[in-house]
Amino acid sequence: MMQSFKKVYLFRKLTTTINDKNEEKKVVALPKGWNQESFQNEDKGYGYVVVTGKQSGVTVLDADTEEAYEELCKLYPSLRKHYHVKTRRGYHIYFNYNESIISSSNNKIPNVDTRNDNACAYGPGTKIYRPHVKEEFEYKYVGGNILDMPEVLVNICALKNDKEHVCKNDNIDYNYDLTDEEVREVIDKLIDEHPEYMTNYSLWLKFTSCMKSCNKYDLWDEYCKKYTGYNKKKNLQIYEISLPEMPKKLTRYISKAIVYEECPDGH
Repeated sequence: MMQSFKKVYLFRKLTTTINDKNEEKKVVALPKGWNQESFQNEDKGYGYVVVTGKQSGVTVLDADTEEAYEELCKLYPSLRKHYHVKTRRGYHIYFNYNESIISSSNNKIPNVDTRNDNACAYGPGTKIYRPHVKEEFEYKYVGGNILDMPEVLVNICALKNDKEHVCKNDNIDYNYDLTDEEVREVIDKLIDEHPEYMTNYSLWLKFTSCMKSCNKYDLWDEYCKKYTGYNKKKNLQIYEISLPEMPKKLTRYISKAIVYEECPDGH
């Protein structure tokens, strides 16, 4: 079934790597500025992402495990009639764009993410190579139509202006005492769920602000080196200037590394 999506093509082969905690993570292959409305690039044969949200007219539920998918099916038994893409561990389910939903990994069902504005999903036909097991997986369309998201599923998503998904604290102290391994875990999670923070300039500035607040220049530089356009001299100049207050999204990621109770997502 052919659909008209806004596509951004990968600039290299999509692969995974194993981090220090023996977790498999994707190595991001998105070009800078990919989520800008005017962005266009050429297909180099490495696959693509669908730019979710208003640009493609779709909102995507990402069930990251089979168990999470079954939970969605129990909640909404007709789920299988909707547009499905098989991922390695679960499914991407596409719906007509719903502007009230925000991109978030902190929804009401564990391991279910929402991908909407300023987010993306790997498209059907895209292949990911897993070098540690020497195998390749292909994202595949497996059936269904793009329809409106039923209210029962909307209600499990993080919504704009939803007080349950806003964490406000005017007395937050941003001087966290974190080890390099704790920060590395946070960065890996951020990049895995929101790769745009390393490819979009304005979001990268926020990431830089976060790393400066944590006094983690070496780690910041290590991750920046992995992306095209790296310029140590210019990066250092940006790092050293006065940056805005650490954004709330990144504050929450860091908070989760050092507290027992997660703050609800206020993306």
